[in-house]
Amino acid sequence: MSLSEIVSAIIQIPRQHYELGNVSMYSLMAESGYLDSPQGISEEAILQGLQEHPEFISDWKTYSEDKRTTGWYFMEPSHGRYGIGFISSGEKDRIEPIQYTDEARACAAFIVRELGHIRVAVAEEEVRHKRQARD
Repeated sequence: MSLSEIVSAIIQIPRQHYELGNVSMYSLMAESGYLDSPQGISEEAILQGLQEHPEFISDWKTYSEDKRTTGWYFMEPSHGRYGIGFISSGEKDRIEPIQYTDEARACAAFIVRELGHIRVAVAEEEVRHKRQARD
């Protein structure tokens, strides 16, 4: 897959998540090609994809609003600025919102961080399962 094909698939993940129903975000990330080279997917590449297809920004906002878990979030504008932040189960990992004046740039920053967070969380869960299976 080319970078543009991966980016195109990534920015459509929330729409697919809602349309397909019982499919995990992680599975959609794998199908998109993201997991094959997560370091190669930059905010700039995602931003370019969102600028070409801004209709997917609202899908990411809805996804962020509907999440019932810890992780990154994408806030509606306040005083002309969009924010992204991080909430964990403990206060020590809380990240105060990072402010952006551009909605697409804020969304790109959210996407890169959220997908990275999901990737790491799933990897940590797999390690826990392997340890439990050995014990």
